[in-house]
Order: sequence, then C-alpha cells, then structure tokens
Amino acid sequence: MRKIINVTPHALSFVCSSSGTYYTLDPSGVVINATPHEVECPEHSYGISLVKTTFSASEAEDAKLTLLEQQNPGAIVVGSIIAAQAFPGRILAMTPAHGFGRVPPAERRMRDDKFITFETPHVYALESNSTLLAYEPACAAEIKLYYSDGKYYISSLIADKEIGKPEAEDWYADERMHQICWI
Repeated sequence: MRKIINVTPHALSFVCSSSGTYYTLDPSGVVINATPHEVECPEHSYGISLVKTTFSASEAEDAKLTLLEQQNPGAIVVGSIIAAQAFPGRILAMTPAHGFGRVPPAERRMRDDKFITFETPHVYALESNSTLLAYEPACAAEIKLYYSDGKYYISSLIADKEIGKPEAEDWYADERMHQICWI
C-alpha cells in the first residue's frame, strides 16, 4: 500500500484503486500554504484588467515540506491545487474518482492512484547580446531566443523555428515554450 500524506487542514476522502472501498485520510498536522502573486497582462478588448496568478513558497513552508519528505521518504504528499503549483512535483493535487467530479465537496471521493502535478516555472535570462536563454523543463533542453535580420528565432536542441518579429505586448507559444511575454 502506498503512503499518502495529507498537507491540507481537512480530511480527504479517497476510493481505493485496488478494492474500490472508500476511506478517509486525516490531515497530517502539517499544513503547507503558498503565496499568490499577480502579474498584469495586456488589457482585454472590453477594457477589463487581466492578470496571471502564480503561487510561490516561502522558506518556512519549504522547510516544513523538506522535513516531512525526509521523515517519509517515497511518500505521496497531497495538498491543494495552490500548494501543488507552488511545489511542483513535491506536492500533488488530487483527481476525482469516476462519477465524483461534479458533486458537492462533502460527497467527493478522490483517486489514490492518479494525481495532478505542475511543471517547474521556466527560467529566463537576458544576455548582453540580446539573446534570451531559457531552460525548458518539459524537454530538458536549453532554448535560445535571438534576433536576426528583423526577426526573432527560437533555437533549441530539438529544432530551429522562426517566430517572426513580435509587437509590444504580444504573447507567443509553441509546443516547447509555454509562453514568452514581450513587455
């Protein structure tokens, strides 16, 4: 049986993947929280404000999680969607069991064999020659964005791709880079 640790402040209801029985997982006593951060995006055409929200972990929360992981090697740590975004790959979010996705929270049952994880945020650094370096965790490749002859290009270990010259506040995306924000 797999060990699952609940870092939410409330009990969680699961369906056992092997037997189909329901069981409750009480809180571990360690609650892991995250801090929201909003980044303004270009305004919507109707004039409404748009923001992108990301979640980060404080040193204190990271220390609590590290201690929990050291005390329980190999355990599955489950928490809120917010905590899972702040601690990608370390805290997992839950998925509802079949037939329990659209029911009131008190009646919801979660799977104990399938969880949600989030990617580590992309890291960008601008070099002095206007080459943008990026590390893409999904494919573990260094990606360079460079400007030449009036166009921007993406270069990686996978392929070279021209993306054209961006205009101010344009967003670009492809299968390897979730987003490049031109500000």
